[in-house]
Amino acid sequence: MLEIRRMFGVDSIKVGHSGWPDRIVPYAPGRCLWLEFKQPTGVIAQKQKIRKKDLNKMGHEVFYPTSKREAVAIVAQARRKIGM
Repeated sequence: MLEIRRMFGVDSIKVGHSGWPDRIVPYAPGRCLWLEFKQPTGVIAQKQKIRKKDLNKMGHEVFYPTSKREAVAIVAQARRKIGM
């Protein structure tokens, strides 16, 4: 996403596989967030729920933003949490 690249100097990576979140965003050395974009009334598919659970078990965080603005805020908050 261009907004994330402009604000934080990193590119998000489009995944494109069924059940996986839409994007991976590396936001600090050795850390990344998984973003699954949804419409405000969007439904999380069963495959996505399973994948989120699996990723959480490995220490990853998965978020479901409904806009680019919300995605940028999620990344900013994650960076603030670790003092960046």
